[in-house]
Amino acid sequence: SLAGGILSLFIMFIFNKTKLFSHLIISIMGGVFHNIGQLLVAMCFFNSSVFIYYLPYLMLFGILSGIGIGMIGELIYLKIGQRITKMG
Repeated sequence: SLAGGILSLFIMFIFNKTKLFSHLIISIMGGVFHNIGQLLVAMCFFNSSVFIYYLPYLMLFGILSGIGIGMIGELIYLKIGQRITKMG
């Protein structure tokens, strides 16, 4: 899980720095790359490529969770984000 978190954080940071993508797309990339990071560690740890068969399912769930988290994040920002920006 740590490898997936680090990889997704790195990818989201890079995507955010480009200013080319919406927060929803960045969130989706985070979900997808979190799963890819976990998959890569599992493949290295067990020294087997059999885990690659999970990739389509992990991609689907990464996209769905990225959409869900991105939408929730956007709602939270709309409710309290502007107040936090004014305070800082």
